[in-house]
Amino acid sequence: MSGITTTIGSLPQYIATATVPDLTTVFTPPASCNDRWLAAETPTIAWSTYSRDGYSLPVDQLYYSCLPRNLKGPHYSPGVCTQGQTIAGITKYEAGSRTMWQAQCCDSGLTISVQTIQNSPVPMCVSAIATPLPVRALITTTYTNGASSSYYEDVVNDRSTISNMTTMTRGTAVADPLYVAWEATDLSKFPIAYATSLAQKIGVAFTPTATPSAGVSSRPPSATGPSDGGPLTDGTKSDTQSSGMSSGTKIGIGVGVGVGASLLIALVAMAFIIRRLRRRNQAVTTYPNESTPAMAGEDAGAVKQKWYQRAKPNEEVEMTNGGVNELDSHPVHYVPGPPVELDASQVYGHRK
Repeated sequence: MSGITTTIGSLPQYIATATVPDLTTVFTPPASCNDRWLAAETPTIAWSTYSRDGYSLPVDQLYYSCLPRNLKGPHYSPGVCTQGQTIAGITKYEAGSRTMWQAQCCDSGLTISVQTIQNSPVPMCVSAIATPLPVRALITTTYTNGASSSYYEDVVNDRSTISNMTTMTRGTAVADPLYVAWEATDLSKFPIAYATSLAQKIGVAFTPTATPSAGVSSRPPSATGPSDGGPLTDGTKSDTQSSGMSSGTKIGIGVGVGVGASLLIALVAMAFIIRRLRRRNQAVTTYPNESTPAMAGEDAGAVKQKWYQRAKPNEEVEMTNGGVNELDSHPVHYVPGPPVELDASQVYGHRK
């Protein structure tokens, strides 16, 4: 890393206006972003995935997915470098009573160097190509109407990938730096190891704040004391004493009340059932066969065959005395002559 450059009197616009997101944890880019280089128009230049955006088309389609939060601009405040990057340069800004730092993060093995991009000097992460470097060459498609399009890679139906791979043996690898900024008070927001190393680089004191372990309760500073329910140093009592009884006692009382209520309900139910049984037995003794009461003067066999008669036992049927009623007689016809014996094999019916 180069030395710290100090700028007095102004802050970067994105820091002063606080219009960029924070990045307080180390972001790990997807594996598809590793060692992904694109061949530029210049034969000796290879751009990394984090490049070409904002300069000229075409742009690698994975550019945004390789940045934290898929944001367009690589600026974060407060922020830390992503996984695999190191701080390549730091600038200190002093404006009145406010002091801030800004760093450029580059992939390991790359350093900050000013490059001319579209006729403008721009700090870039650079490295000389010393070994064969696989790169994606530009693919240009010309249509029948004369129009054309260029791309580095195309994915068809989310399955097959079209690309034109080549190898560069010399030249310069160029990548966009990631810009992060912070104040001294932001160090406590970063991972401890990262914040400790960063504090040493910028020369400020930093004491890591211990994080309470999970499951360990913390008391207010004025209310410390033994954990067995004894008096606290500020004269107050523990929760178990102020309540008048222990938690175990409360639980015992609750269980006892529940069991007692269950027994009482069971006793009431048993008494009700016994009472019903007694009433039923009394009814059977008084009317042993109430559903089929016997008629006076009938034997047991006859009674069992009569389900249609319903009356009280030994009930007399009242009869009224009336005159003698004669039945109407039918005329009788006599056939003269001696009796004739009929043949037993013949059957004669009586026709009405």
